[in-house]
Amino acid sequence: MTSKDPLVPLRIVHVAESFAAGVFEVVRTLSRYQSRAGHEVTVAFARRADTPADLDAALGPGVEHIELPWKRRAPLSTARASVAIRAIGRRLAPDIAHLHSSFAGLAGSIALPRQAATVYTPHGYSIVRQGSGALARRA
Repeated sequence: MTSKDPLVPLRIVHVAESFAAGVFEVVRTLSRYQSRAGHEVTVAFARRADTPADLDAALGPGVEHIELPWKRRAPLSTARASVAIRAIGRRLAPDIAHLHSSFAGLAGSIALPRQAATVYTPHGYSIVRQGSGALARRA
């Protein structure tokens, strides 16, 4: 692509299971930049206690956000989130899916359409923390 070529807008979906702290800052920065560059950006996220209340202000104009039914790091909750992520994938048909965290990586890789390019960025391996169950570590 040369500097004379027009920007080809992409549909980008960010999936964040824990939308707070460092993951929030990474997703916020990426999505704002991508939206300002002319891309269609959606953030699918699980609300946590420290997720900002006003996401319109936090993410900026042009960034759609969709709350996922992901209340806990448990199989049933992850399955519900996967169903919601699949519906988002069908509706938006993203060009790029950026999965933030090991749980988002698992759910998104199962649920999102294969034609979307997938970027997986684990911001920390939560399963290696003390207190993670044996099933979570094996998965």
